[in-house]
Amino acid sequence: MGTDPLHTEVPASTTWTTVNVAEAMPGVLTPMTWTFWYPAIERGARRSYYEQGIFPRSMTAIPTDPADRFQAVFFGRAALNPDLARRMGDLAPGTTGAEAEQRVLGFARDLPGESTNRRAPFVAARLPVQVATISRRIHRRLDDTRAWWSSSTATTPASVPVAVALLLEARRRFEEIIVEHTTATIVGLLFAEALEKLAAPTGITDVVDRTTTGLGDLEELAMVRDLQAAADGRLALPFVVARHGFHGPDEGQLQSPSWRQDPTPLKRMVDRYAGLDADRRPDAVLARQRAAQCGATTELLGALEGWRRAAGRFLLARTAATVPLREVGKTAFLMALDVGRHAAVAAGERLVADTRLDRLEDVFLLTVDELAALPADLDALVTERRARQDRYERLDLPRIWQGVPEAIEVVADDGGEVVAGGVVLTGEGAAPGAVEGRLLVAPDLATAFDAEPGDIVACRTTDPSWAAVFPVLGGIVVEVGSHTSHAAIVARELGLPCVVGIDRITERLRTGMLVRLDAGAGTLEVLQTEGVG
Repeated sequence: MGTDPLHTEVPASTTWTTVNVAEAMPGVLTPMTWTFWYPAIERGARRSYYEQGIFPRSMTAIPTDPADRFQAVFFGRAALNPDLARRMGDLAPGTTGAEAEQRVLGFARDLPGESTNRRAPFVAARLPVQVATISRRIHRRLDDTRAWWSSSTATTPASVPVAVALLLEARRRFEEIIVEHTTATIVGLLFAEALEKLAAPTGITDVVDRTTTGLGDLEELAMVRDLQAAADGRLALPFVVARHGFHGPDEGQLQSPSWRQDPTPLKRMVDRYAGLDADRRPDAVLARQRAAQCGATTELLGALEGWRRAAGRFLLARTAATVPLREVGKTAFLMALDVGRHAAVAAGERLVADTRLDRLEDVFLLTVDELAALPADLDALVTERRARQDRYERLDLPRIWQGVPEAIEVVADDGGEVVAGGVVLTGEGAAPGAVEGRLLVAPDLATAFDAEPGDIVACRTTDPSWAAVFPVLGGIVVEVGSHTSHAAIVARELGLPCVVGIDRITERLRTGMLVRLDAGAGTLEVLQTEGVG
């Protein structure tokens, strides 16, 4: 990776974007976090595409040329290669690169299509097996990972070599989960796109959004239900932590403490759930969403005739069964990440005790390989990395760019540009509905936990830990996201209007504004700015 593991030099012709990757790897990454994530997710995704028949075996290795990789890191921030994702879509059955780009990223560039059938025989031989077995495989993987997470975090590794061995095991398991997670995501997208195409002649819009809500089996909903049970006194908080403690703020970052390490935020949410009105309680919301889902299903089937109705029944069932699988895989890989976090902390504590490091957090400035080998010039390396990390924290990246991006200097809020009353901001509706209410600008999860019932939260991105606050909200608008991002999926399940893809909302909006969020139009309108706090 060169002398700087957090910056990649790429050809000027390659396109990159932070959409749909920033929620998994938020903010400026540490060398430890990136070198845990990157090789596992690049190889895991490629292995999945090979098992589906989309890629030949020769494409399962990490390419030497960064332009041929799915992901890269620039000034400490992870980015996705939509050019490669688009080519993959052109090779996949039943879709095109443009359609895949639209669903995954929330936009599709006006580029010539290059769909090809040359992989069709391989896909025909392999993909049906993957479709038939993915639900069983990914649930079995989650069960195995849950047991391993629980046992691995119950004890502290006794030495640095033992901690490193656990860290490497966590990364290996992470890669195995990514293989199945990628397959589950692709299968869900294929069924969703097929359902949309079948429904298009009927004129019924948002068919996937309306028929994949109220399912009740998203992994995050188990956490929401357990928090409500704790608020009702039916469940002790330590039990909630034992089940969901792998979550936490910025949970894609290894250096960010999980709720297993600090359950204080969960205590705050339990208190907030205790004050929810009856109609906002998770079970009441899910019951309404189930009724809405049944109504949408009946409406669609009533508009279809003959073989299309039979196809509609099949696609509705398969879409509802496969779309939630993405969250199953995500839950499993977050557990693997938390074991990696546990191992890194144990190694850091031992290195501090041995006076090899000054501070525990310095361990995250090392790459995984450096922790295993421990360079002789450890002090100099950590000092250099700390200075570079501080510089990267003052930079941001555009939403999409070509080649190496021109980093944006982040200026501290000085009361500058603020959206005026009457202004309408446009993004992409990702969960249906419209709502008016007080805006809460939440740069982080801790701020989101301050939300009052009915508040509309504006944030840069979300991860699964944010699901804990969703039942309190009236709606959510996300700066970096897409139709398949976490915020959109959970918002649809909980009946929250959600709009994604509005640039710089956390900079241009202020807490206390009265706003109207209309997911049908994909807009956020500022109604009133008076009384902004």
